[in-house]
Amino acid sequence: MRLVKALDSRKEQAVTFRVTVVLFATLIVACSEKPATGAFVDFDKNTTATVEQHIKELRDQTLVTQALVNQLREGKASVDTSQEIYGVARNQFGSFPIVAKSVTPHLDGYKIRLEIGNLTLATFHGAVLKIEWGQPFTKGMTPDQIKAYLNDRKNKEFSVTTVFAPGAYTGVDVVLTPATANDVREIDVAITLDRLALRRR
Repeated sequence: MRLVKALDSRKEQAVTFRVTVVLFATLIVACSEKPATGAFVDFDKNTTATVEQHIKELRDQTLVTQALVNQLREGKASVDTSQEIYGVARNQFGSFPIVAKSVTPHLDGYKIRLEIGNLTLATFHGAVLKIEWGQPFTKGMTPDQIKAYLNDRKNKEFSVTTVFAPGAYTGVDVVLTPATANDVREIDVAITLDRLALRRR
């Protein structure tokens, strides 16, 4: 029995040794063979192009998202000047509904009559209006089209001395130039107020 076991053990060792030698020889051959240079280069180029495309798409999406976040942070009202639809501008004092009452050609642009509502109980003396205009945003835009849309937007600040009475709408005229009719079809309006007055009891 001991002799049989010894023979079996020697057979196992021999088989193990042969398998090890074969694997080692295969590894050496595989390492010594050079891969097809052309296939390697093509794969590398395709991978690089794909990664670069993904990076570009992510960068575009990040720019668009950042622009939208900035718009929300600045509390801009989106005002459709083609019809009397109210947009709402927001600042530290609350919400201010804004509507375009009229749009008329002026020089190389347009004069727009804005009605700004003061929903608070305070009277505000003067304001700074930051207005953006350009080609209107359309649904289904690609990232490149959205980038072009954002880059095309023009902006201007208007300092007005108008008094905004509480619980009332106050008219303000702004002139946007240069602009086409399509440029002013949709405008963004932010309002900054810093001088207010309250009645004493």
